[in-house]
This record gives sequence, C-alpha cells and structure tokens, in this order.
Amino acid sequence: MATLFAAPIPLMTDTVLPASPDTLYRQALGLLRAGNWPAALHCCQQAIEQLRQDDPPDAPRLAACLAQAGRAHWHHLALADSRECWAESLNWQDSTVVRGWLDEAERLLARQQAGETPPPAPEMDNPQALRLAYQAALLAPQDAPGLTRLGTLLMLHQRDAEAASYLARSLEIDPAQAQAASNLGLSLLNRKQYAQARSVLENALAQYPDDLHIQINLANALAQCGELAAAIDMHARVLARQPDDVHTLVNLASLEIRRHDYAQAQTYLDQALVLAPQHSGALSAQADAWRFQHHFEPAIALLRTLGEREPQVAHHPRRLGSALRMLGRHAEAMAAYQRALDIEPADADTYSNLLLALQYSPGYTPEQVFAWHRGFGERYEAPLPLPRHFPHSRQPERRLRVGWVSGDFNAHPVAYFVLPLWSALDRVQFESFAYDTSLTADSVTERLQAHVDHWRRVRGLTHEELARQIAHDRIDILIDLSGHTGGHRLPTFARKPAPVQAAWLGYADTTGLSRIDWRLSDPYGDPDGAEARYTERLWRLPEVFCCYQPMVRMPELRDSPDYAVQPTPALANGHITFGCCNNYSKITNEVIALWARLLHAAPQARLLLELAGISHEASRDELLARFAVHGIDAGRLQLEDRHPAWQYKRYHQIDICLDPFPATGGTSTCDLLWMGVPLVTLAGERFASRLGVSLLNAVGHAEWIAADADAYVDIALGLAAEVTALDAIRQEMRPRMEASPLMDAERFAGHFADALRGMWRDWCAQG
Repeated sequence: MATLFAAPIPLMTDTVLPASPDTLYRQALGLLRAGNWPAALHCCQQAIEQLRQDDPPDAPRLAACLAQAGRAHWHHLALADSRECWAESLNWQDSTVVRGWLDEAERLLARQQAGETPPPAPEMDNPQALRLAYQAALLAPQDAPGLTRLGTLLMLHQRDAEAASYLARSLEIDPAQAQAASNLGLSLLNRKQYAQARSVLENALAQYPDDLHIQINLANALAQCGELAAAIDMHARVLARQPDDVHTLVNLASLEIRRHDYAQAQTYLDQALVLAPQHSGALSAQADAWRFQHHFEPAIALLRTLGEREPQVAHHPRRLGSALRMLGRHAEAMAAYQRALDIEPADADTYSNLLLALQYSPGYTPEQVFAWHRGFGERYEAPLPLPRHFPHSRQPERRLRVGWVSGDFNAHPVAYFVLPLWSALDRVQFESFAYDTSLTADSVTERLQAHVDHWRRVRGLTHEELARQIAHDRIDILIDLSGHTGGHRLPTFARKPAPVQAAWLGYADTTGLSRIDWRLSDPYGDPDGAEARYTERLWRLPEVFCCYQPMVRMPELRDSPDYAVQPTPALANGHITFGCCNNYSKITNEVIALWARLLHAAPQARLLLELAGISHEASRDELLARFAVHGIDAGRLQLEDRHPAWQYKRYHQIDICLDPFPATGGTSTCDLLWMGVPLVTLAGERFASRLGVSLLNAVGHAEWIAADADAYVDIALGLAAEVTALDAIRQEMRPRMEASPLMDAERFAGHFADALRGMWRDWCAQG
C-alpha cells in the first residue's frame, strides 16, 4: 500500500518559518483550523523556544503558545503532552478556557490509566456522537475502528482536513479497513487533493476490488485528474452492478459532456431523470449539456429554477453566469458570479469568471477594471505567507530552468501560439518544464511535448502540491499562460514557488497578483502609461507580443487548395460582405449599434456573422431583434454557426472583417489576415481592446486602426469603395504576413529569450 500521511501535508512555505513568535502563533492557529496538527505543533514549539529565551519571558504570549501546543497534542491524541502544555500555560497566565481543557485531560487520563474501555459507539446521528468519538479515540488511540469512526463523523460535519488525519492514522494501524480507505479518499477529494485521493483509492481498490464505495470515489478522483476514459470505465463498472443508481448515471453524463459526446450524455441523463425527475444533480448536468451545445435559453431557465430551489448551492449561479456570459449578457453574468461568491467566497475560479465577463463588458473605465483585478490579489494572494527564501544560484548567464503552466496544452489558441516559440527557443540556454493542467490531450499535445525537456501532468495536484513540485524542480522563471481563463493556477503563483514569475499570452489583462513579477507585452498593446493598470511590471517585446503559425490543428492541410487565398467575394457577388467570426459574447449592443451605422452608410452591403450556437432559433431571434432595433433587416444578415472545419474557409465569403470591442479578436485576427482579409479595428485603452492594434502594426497595416467610431466607419467604407484595390490587398496579404515579425518564429524566439534573460539578470542584481 502507498505510504499514507498522518496529517495533511504542510504548505511549501511551512518549512521556512518567519522568526517572529507572533507570526508563528498566527500561522499555528491557521494550521489548527486546517487540521494540520504536526505543522501547527512545529510552529508552537518554535515560538515557545524563542519566548523562553527572553528574560523574563513574556508571560501572556508564552501562555498562549503553550495553550495552542496543548490543542495540537490533544488532536494528535497525546493526552499526557496536552496536560503538560496546559498546566505550564496556567503557570504563566490563568485562563478559564485552559483550565477547562486541563480538567478534561486529567479526567480522560485517569480513565485511561484505570484501563477503562471506550463506551459502545452511539448512532451517527446522535448529537453527542462526535464528542464521544473524540473521547473514545483519546482513551484508545491505537483502536483503528474507533479512529475510523471519528474520521467518518468529522467528514459528516464537513471537517475533512481533520477527518483525513484520523483516517490515515487508522490505516497505519490496520491497513485492512475498506471503509477507512474509501473515506480517506473521499475526504481528500472534498479538499481537492485529487492526486493524493487517487493514490489512496487505487491502493485500496487493489485490496478490495469489489468495494462499490471505493470504485465510486476512485472514479471521481480519476475524473478530477483528467483521466476521463478511466473514470468512465470505473463508473460503468459501478453501473453494471447498480443499473438504477442515479448518482452514477449523472456522473457518467457529466464525463461524457466533458468529452463532448452529448448524445451519450443525454442517454444517461434521460435514464436518471426517469428514475428521479427532480434530482438536482441530474438537472444541473442537463443544464450543462444544453449550455455546452449552445442551447443557452433553456439552460438559463433551468439554472434559475435550481438557484431558487437551492439558494445556498454556489454552482447554480456559477453555471448561470457562464451561460449568460457565453450569450453576451455580461452584466447579468457578473451579478450571477457575485451571488456564487457570496455563497463561496474562497472560490478563486468564480472570481476569475467574473473578471472574464468584465473583459467583455463596455462601460467600465480601465481604472475600474484594474480595481476588480487587484481585488483578486487582495482576496486570494494577500492572506498567504510571504514568499520563502530562494536557494537559486544568482549567476546571470547560466542555463535557466523555465516552467510553463497552462490548462490549454491541446487544440487551443494558446497552444497555437506556444508551439512556434517552443520550436525555436534555444534549448542550450533554457531547460523547459511544461506543467499541464488540462483535461485532455491530443495531437497538438504530442507536438508540444517534443519541444520541452520535461512534461508534468499536474491536473490532480492542489495549488500547494503544484507549488512544491515547481520548487522541487528548481524553476528559475515560471510563466503563466492562462491568466483568469479555464484551468488556471494563479493561486499556485500566489504562493511564489519560483524567484521570477511572468504572465504571457493566455489572458489580455493583469492577473492582479503582486507575486507575478512581469507581464510580457509589446509597445502597441501596452503603450507608455499602461503600467498603472498592472500589478506586474511590463516587459515589452520590441515588435509584437506573439508569434503566429496557421493551421496548427491540421498542418497536413496547410497547402491544400481549399485554404489558398481566393479573390475577394465582392467581385462575384456585386456587393461587399462585411464579417466577423468571433465569440458570441463579444457582440455587445454597442458593437451592433456601430455595425448598424456602417450598414446604413453602405446600403448594398451584407454582414456575415459566424457565431457558436447561432443556429438555435432562440439565439438567432435574439440577435436579429438586436439589429432590428437599429433598423437593420434580417435579409442583410447572414448568420452561420461555428464549425471547426470552417475555421479558415469562412473567410472566403468575407471581403472586410470587423473587429468587435471592447474585447477584440486575437487568434481569429491572425487567421483572417493569413486568409488575406483586411480588418478594421477600434483602438481602446486596455490590452484586451488593442490586440488588433498590435497585430496590424506587426503586418504593416496600421492604417486600418480606428481611433474612434467615426474613423471605424470611414476606414471600412474606404476599403469597400474600390473592389479591385480590395482584391489586390487580399492577394498580397499572405506573403506580407509570412514575411512579417508575426510569423518569424526564430526572430520572435530571440526576442523572447532576451526577455527571459533580462528578467533573470534583474533578479540576480537584486541579491
């Protein structure tokens, strides 16, 4: 059996403790609340040792530290040690509370010395059960069943950290306890310690291969570690034995949704809802199935109903917020996320989702957006211990160990921009470590793996565990590639596991963390003065913030005639087709108003919009109604649903692309330029509103950048005025782009290497 821990593993920073007894005392209190008795005791003992050296000792502070040391011993079932600490605490300062603790310890010690056996275990729902279980464990600290019972009761009281400590100790005494192993795994799952849970449960299953509870808990652990196929297989084993188990049906449906097999997911959901029509988990999964298939309206209605039925369940408003955000209803989405945060204030992912909605929302000043982001750091970074001392060698020119953290190392735009950099980055200068937090792997993952020295699959690790892994790898520079997007690990960065930390690419704004030192940008996305809107320092790459490589997902088709630049469609159509192939959530009412103004100024023109989910009647009707408000007839709009096979070919139908705002296109802009289509973009104040500014400057077409709405319309009309000239632009765009800094991987990698080296030299100089 795998080695089991007697208590939750301490934080990475626990081993490097501050010198102040007061700081040690506060840290001990936090560790006691977290159920980490050994680490709490270590803090207390260090503080006590320091305080004893004073002449005379500070009596109140020494008494307080001794009292907490007694508590740590008590939870560790060390009665005699508890008594000793509490007795000495009272010698320094009288306390009614400590006297009560000491009296209880004396009574239990007397019973223990008299050889008294623990009383029969009461029923689990007995209000006194937990107190009696504690007493029984103190009287018989080597009684494995008693420790298992105590751990189980603590889990029922949602005290999973404490539960894990006693369940692990029970297994150390008697490994042959299926219930203890299963419950230990479940307590770790509840604390999001997925990798540890998986290890414990896999070993338990080896001993008890037919135990249903172990199978169920292991399936959930595998799912959280990103092992979706294995999790489905395990749940299927359970379902074969319990074909009418609603929870298993819901679990299988949720996993199939994550695999995008919506037909199979619906089969499981239909079975579950026949068995239990009002089952909350089944209804929530049904909303997820609709939401991911872009059936937004029924998903929203169902999630509102669930939220009213269960107002204290945070995932209902959290999912509601995501559905509203995908539909472009950002104010409503932010309100839903705020409700979820009110229920679970510690959920950093919900706060990040709120920030994503904020990115798309017009009407906020850059200062307001910055304040929201800084709030993330104040909430999730500031309470953490200060960064530890780093033992790294301060040699400015040595080979550097660079860590890259992302949840998108697969067929995702982030990977598309990472691949050309990694393929050209000097591996003599830099040793790369990829920390993959994604759910899935694919052919793009395999291509990425070929360009790094070490690949770490870390989906199942907690933030503390990942921070320890990064520290163990002796990473010099750690780079965040996610920001506040899905699968991010910003709470890991908040623990400062590497001496230099930087953010790049995945998120178009500040992280809000002061412990991320740098943000990589360029002079166009972040011009002079932008520093005031970042918690990070800006390192501006000299030409452009990224490097583009087309068709990463399907490189074998790059030279296919289907993807060659074609004549501008107006030559055949007799009218201009404006277009946008972007996220539905970016099509705000302000965007529609400006596009309507353009269409009125060009009465023969059409507008093609490729948007995910627009084929659904409710979504189409909603969008058409928003244009109708501005007098645009549905006949002038061509609405197309998004499909991966059309990622590039849709641009064959568009003469001029229109950038949305305040969140502009990124990957889509690179794609359309490569396909020869010009872009009109509106320059905003924030990086998220200036991606088009950066990319157009990189390819030498700054004249398509509008300073205001009037200029936006004028530029679009100017391009549309002469179809022959528009076609000439189209034919020369791809060669121009391929010769530009935007597609020169070697050149970009050199600039990036200079940035890494410069950041490292800066840190070395601080020593």
